[in-house]
Amino acid sequence: MAIDRPSFAPPHSHSKDELIHVLEGEVSSGTLRAPAGRTLAVARDRRYSFRTETAARFLNFRRDASLITVKRGESRLETVVGREAP
Repeated sequence: MAIDRPSFAPPHSHSKDELIHVLEGEVSSGTLRAPAGRTLAVARDRRYSFRTETAARFLNFRRDASLITVKRGESRLETVVGREAP
């Protein structure tokens, strides 16, 4: 993910554990701060949000396809696994 300005992701959860590895800038979630080279771990089904104060780049890792829930009761498939390139 590449973000070119300060940003805020609204509270949401994923159906799979997630790792957020920061490549550039800094990502904050609650009182946790992850500068470049650090990784945030988020347990599945845990509601969280994150923000950046400047531009940032980070990688999201999940073991398998994931459902993302932004509003309670409304989920959508976020990742497609096993899909072949055209």
